[in-house]
Amino acid sequence: MYLVLPSGLTLPDPPVAIALVVAAAVVVAFLAALEPRIDQWVVLGVTPWMVVGGILHALWGLPEGSPYPPLVADLFAAPAVYLTVFVVTGAVWIGLIFLATAAGTEDSTPMYLLYVGVGVAVTLLVATLYWARPAGLEPIWPAIAIAAAIALSAVVWFVTALRATEAVSRAWLVTPLVIFAHTLDGTTTAVGYDVLTVTERSPIPRLIMDSAAALPTAEYIGAGWAFVVVKVAVAVVIAVYLSDFLDDDPVRANLLYVVVVALGLGPAVNNLVLFVLGI
Repeated sequence: MYLVLPSGLTLPDPPVAIALVVAAAVVVAFLAALEPRIDQWVVLGVTPWMVVGGILHALWGLPEGSPYPPLVADLFAAPAVYLTVFVVTGAVWIGLIFLATAAGTEDSTPMYLLYVGVGVAVTLLVATLYWARPAGLEPIWPAIAIAAAIALSAVVWFVTALRATEAVSRAWLVTPLVIFAHTLDGTTTAVGYDVLTVTERSPIPRLIMDSAAALPTAEYIGAGWAFVVVKVAVAVVIAVYLSDFLDDDPVRANLLYVVVVALGLGPAVNNLVLFVLGI
């Protein structure tokens, strides 16, 4: 019987888990007190931190063992890694709010968060690839998955803009983020399933691709395409649906956009890093 949750979920030891929850509560309390502007630029600003989370989680899953100290290693396992990245991102955001306020540039805080996040993500990725270089890198299929996601996302965004022009215009920045994040998750998962024979941990994607594998077309086009189609369709529906709330409840709508993008981009980056490392 298929379960809803993916296999391999690992929770930190109770003291560590409690400390993580307390840290997250403190971050939420600070942000609630500071009341920063939460708009589409904030969604963009936190996007590179999702990449950081994907890399950190990939390092936790290395077959030879993660590079993290045993006491805190499970903070980077699923599902705790989402909360860990939230705490780190929130702490950086709070610090940037104070700095921007002192400098009189509060409106630029989301961009500062973006720049710092890009710097951290690039540094972490370069360090990871350099550290793994002696074992050899396998960049071809990850590069193909990225190229396919970019091309497909562009087409899907264009078609969505034609069919739901008002919604795309209202959510002009977050719509392409949602579409690309989940398209990339779809293409990397498809490559893993069809080409690299990676076992899919999440039951719903596995069920979708196993069903497609039973079709006569599987011999010619594989089965991963089915998951890509589902991911793209769901991403478009959610992106368009949430756009209706951007005017009436922008804070909640943009926070939901953050969650949606993270659930696509985080797993996609995790897949890419593991594939590049030949795992």
